Amino acid sequence: MAVFTFDLNGKQTEPIFGVTVQNLNQAPEVASGDEFKTYVKDSLERILKGDAATESNVGALADNLTQRQVKIIEEMDKVPSYQRLFNVFTAVDPGAADYTVEYTQDQGESILWRGQSNDGIPLVNVTDYADKFDTHWFVIAYATDYFDDLANAFVGNNKTDRKFKACVKVLDQAVNRAVWNGRPEANLYGVLTYPRLAKKVISTSFVAGATPADVLAELFELVNYPSEQSGDLYRPDSLVTSPRVRNYLFNTARSTTSDTTIGQFFLDNQEFIKSIDSAHECKDAGGTGVDAILAYDKSEDSLSAVIPQSYTTIPTLQTAMGTMTVVATKCGGAAMWAPGGNILGLVPAV
Repeated sequence: MAVFTFDLNGKQTEPIFGVTVQNLNQAPEVASGDEFKTYVKDSLERILKGDAATESNVGALADNLTQRQVKIIEEMDKVPSYQRLFNVFTAVDPGAADYTVEYTQDQGESILWRGQSNDGIPLVNVTDYADKFDTHWFVIAYATDYFDDLANAFVGNNKTDRKFKACVKVLDQAVNRAVWNGRPEANLYGVLTYPRLAKKVISTSFVAGATPADVLAELFELVNYPSEQSGDLYRPDSLVTSPRVRNYLFNTARSTTSDTTIGQFFLDNQEFIKSIDSAHECKDAGGTGVDAILAYDKSEDSLSAVIPQSYTTIPTLQTAMGTMTVVATKCGGAAMWAPGGNILGLVPAV
């Protein structure tokens, strides 16, 4: 038996031999366009199904030959701001329920020796302080269903992988909040709630209409406080605030006779801070309309996010018709090994 082919005008061309076909009706030698299409459809139906097409299944062949293109539009992953701004300390063991930050303060004054008795020699005083903070697991899970996985695999939709990525994204957000704000009720403290962090309430509002000279004076006073209080031992080298405060600083001229903005003038006229970053976590940190300005020493010996365990999965649990997988990470908030180099300003921003 031969399979007949046709040119674009519906004329029969040379037969192709070697293919066995049952019940193949020969097309007319010359056919109209509609007749040709009907013939091809009927013939292919007979080849693939072994019977003639009917009104109920006439569209099945075209549907079976349709390519399904699945494109998942995903929200772009945002790097947590704590990873961008702070060092990450991982030396705390994941099994530890808490960790201790120790500080040492020494005081003393020497005298000029003129042969006095030993009773007149002053003694130095060394005082140790320690803060103990808890670490906590943050957990979330995703479930799979055997039949759903088969259906998703059929259309090329790897939903299990997307569920895992969603778990990681949720954990990222939870840990980011813990590093910034802590969970004081769980003895977990963040950058903005750290107990030994110096705080200053700024009286000048950083809004349109404020006097630029007053705004600059507040900024310089804030960043100079650690060095003045420590005898120049500590000095912040980084500054982060809310997006709206940063936008104000870099969109407001310092005077009517200059194109230089308040922010640029500030950076140009002090030695250590070379950029002003922004983080949404600083918005409303002191209450509605009151934003945070954090001046801090970015070195790993000063301030770190404490992450004893990055993402890990707990052995998968078998359910009736699928699985459940728990994703976990452990966080200890923030630790300030040298809090004297950091200060938090709270400024009205609306």
